Amino acid sequence: MRDEGISQAQIAHILGVTPAAVSQYIKSKRGAAGQDIEVLEVIDDFIEEYRNDVDELSAHLCDVCNRIQQVLDKRAFNDSQAPGCCS
Repeated sequence: MRDEGISQAQIAHILGVTPAAVSQYIKSKRGAAGQDIEVLEVIDDFIEEYRNDVDELSAHLCDVCNRIQQVLDKRAFNDSQAPGCCS
């Protein structure tokens, strides 16, 4: 976040949460996704793409969520296809 030049307050504004909530996500005190490398890569990709236009990033927030959902759905599908211990 700091590397991208976006403050916690700006991220909070984009997400519609408080700066304190953003701080808790960063410290992994809130939300398991904060520890998920694939989810963080999706977020990083969008921040990189829209780093110079926070309003544009905000406009694409649904795209961020949809892409994260695709990652999680794919993972769940792959996990369901894996053979069980007794298969």
